[in-house]
Amino acid sequence: MDCTFCPSKAMAAHAVTLVFTFVTCVVLIFRKPSPFLVPVCVVVGTMAAWLLTRRDTYLPFLGAAAIPSTLLKDRVVPADANVEAIIDVDAADGSRVLYWGARASSIVESNPWRAYDDYSNAGVATVVDKKAVIVFNCPGEYEVRMRGKLDRHVHFRVASSAPGIIGPVQTAFVKCG
Repeated sequence: MDCTFCPSKAMAAHAVTLVFTFVTCVVLIFRKPSPFLVPVCVVVGTMAAWLLTRRDTYLPFLGAAAIPSTLLKDRVVPADANVEAIIDVDAADGSRVLYWGARASSIVESNPWRAYDDYSNAGVATVVDKKAVIVFNCPGEYEVRMRGKLDRHVHFRVASSAPGIIGPVQTAFVKCG
């Protein structure tokens, strides 16, 4: 895999910057600085701590994104799909849900990029009464560094009412027959 999209360097830079900011704020508070600096340190330190706990800080590609809505079809189902699931979606009727799972496999892949392969296990569904019926092949399992093996799941994004914006990546765990 070409590493032009590998987020590890950016993740490390974010983590080091946020930890440094948080620690600096804590140290400054205990050194009894000017009365003006204490509230600033409390606010900045709290924001740094909050950012340290957010997934999108380290994996920004999982957050909301722009996509031309003209590219979204009304319904797409992967070839030979054998599983149907209903997912709850907080979106208006007619909104589209883009979903994808790892390719079907009986082995646990050691790399997510190999597990998803060509993204052929993907589709588009439409929201009706805050639910979307998604149809897919039973996704294989894979391992993620620092988390271990992930159970079978499907990721999805909801195309929002704002033209051209899709929501953050969400996950629905699935059971296969």
